[in-house]
Amino acid sequence: MRPAIFARIVIATAIIGLSLVPLSANAAGGLATDKVVSTHRSSPSRTVVSPAFTTSQPKELLLAFVATSGPATTRSQQFSSVTGGGLTWRLRQRTNVQYGTAEIWQAASSSILTNATVTATHTGSYQASITVATFTGADTATDGAVKGANGAVKGANGATGAPTATLTTTRTGSWVWGVGNDWSRAVPRTVGTGQTKVDEFLASSGDTFWTQRQNAPGTATAPSSVRINDTAPTTDKWNLSLIEILPAQAAQAPDGTQAAVVFGWGPVVTGDEFSYTGPPDPAKWNVYNSVGHAGKGIRSPKAWAVAGGVATVSGDSAGTTGGMSARFAQQQYGRWEARMKTTARDPKYHPVLILWPNNNTSPNCAEIDYAEGSSDTTRIKFFLHYACGGSNFQSQAAQTIDTTQWHNYAVQWTPAGITGYIDGVQWFTDTNPAHQPTVGMHQTVQLDWFPDGTATLPSQMQVDWIRVYN
Repeated sequence: MRPAIFARIVIATAIIGLSLVPLSANAAGGLATDKVVSTHRSSPSRTVVSPAFTTSQPKELLLAFVATSGPATTRSQQFSSVTGGGLTWRLRQRTNVQYGTAEIWQAASSSILTNATVTATHTGSYQASITVATFTGADTATDGAVKGANGAVKGANGATGAPTATLTTTRTGSWVWGVGNDWSRAVPRTVGTGQTKVDEFLASSGDTFWTQRQNAPGTATAPSSVRINDTAPTTDKWNLSLIEILPAQAAQAPDGTQAAVVFGWGPVVTGDEFSYTGPPDPAKWNVYNSVGHAGKGIRSPKAWAVAGGVATVSGDSAGTTGGMSARFAQQQYGRWEARMKTTARDPKYHPVLILWPNNNTSPNCAEIDYAEGSSDTTRIKFFLHYACGGSNFQSQAAQTIDTTQWHNYAVQWTPAGITGYIDGVQWFTDTNPAHQPTVGMHQTVQLDWFPDGTATLPSQMQVDWIRVYN
């Protein structure tokens, strides 16, 4: 809160180090704390150093929750570095809109850490606090290039009012923690419902620094909203930073046998690896916001979520589901391959991978459904539509398959004909020139609802990647 000139009157120079009572280790998917240590830097300094700690396992996720005071200037204070344990630390969230700063830094260990300390360096000489928490059962893939490696973060601030921020989770079973600073007063926080105060420092300079968290990892299916808040005080300046700690994912099966590899289709020219978090990339996808298939149910953008390197479309009990069409590879001829699976779905929900006419128009109502589920959940079908009606308007094939497992579905479209593959094995071909689409086509992904008057069970379709080849 106060400028450094006020802080100089503080006589005590000791650092107060404390290890908190162990936090609950009961966690969905094994996510739990291992060590949690905190320090309060009671004398003005440019650094704050955690107590020493020893982890119990290799490959733990480490988070440093740091907060300090600063001059009476917005966005002027920050931590320039966090070091310790021989690890590479990186900033995940900084909130310093109000005076002072509240920040979260992240690292991951490859081996057990013994008597490690963590040092956070900030601008100017001020009082500060640090809480270091280590997590077992967490996703330790902290490289941003890795699919789904990072949980969501969120910052909020206020010149007055109760501290509060809401974060949208990206993975079911994640845990939300937060750190804050109050520049106005040294006064205890009253944390909101379902939350625990991890640490709090009422600094003699007239600041409050604190860390709080959800009581336990969440159980709501992601994406879901998690609020970290305090009900008091309500009149101070505050900054608040949140982070989502991701549970480790079960090792995803390798990419499996691909038609592109078996038949040497060459390099990927476009597509989507879904290596990001949030809604489907609007530069790549047009997400439907309309009535559902055949006018049944609703196709809603909210049915989609990309997290953990996978795009998921969910269908609920009322027929609200989703679909989207690719903005990329709108072309005549080419090769498409997608890796897809479903939950143990309701027979009324049909997963579909389709090549659809550009501009939604085709003289012969062309449609290439190269992987379509039906009411028989043990089978997948291929449909080539080549006429707009009559008794002879499509050719088809069917294959018995477990769609709850990952499989690679591919289609090759050349002037010589159309061929379908599952896991690199041909299962459909049509070489009749009269059956060829006469317009360019593009990829669509749909979870279609076919109600029959009986109750519908929620179902999901997931796509790991979609790749297009020449």
